[in-house]
Amino acid sequence: NAAMPRVNSTVETPKGKGVVLESNFLTKKIKVQMEGDNAIRLFAPEEVTFVAPPPRKAQKEQSESAEEASLPTD
Repeated sequence: NAAMPRVNSTVETPKGKGVVLESNFLTKKIKVQMEGDNAIRLFAPEEVTFVAPPPRKAQKEQSESAEEASLPTD
């Protein structure tokens, strides 16, 4: 059972290297923006190999937006 990579992670695919835009656990598909031509392609988890985690700034922005979304509104 292949793991689902996090958004903004760099992965290697059969079509080359790219960055994860979305990991859909229900459909078990990973949306990847390819390096070079910027094409967006879908892959199964077993087709992608993790290369690098998301950049620190992207991780921080994701956690901040998740915290803001969980805050109660007045």
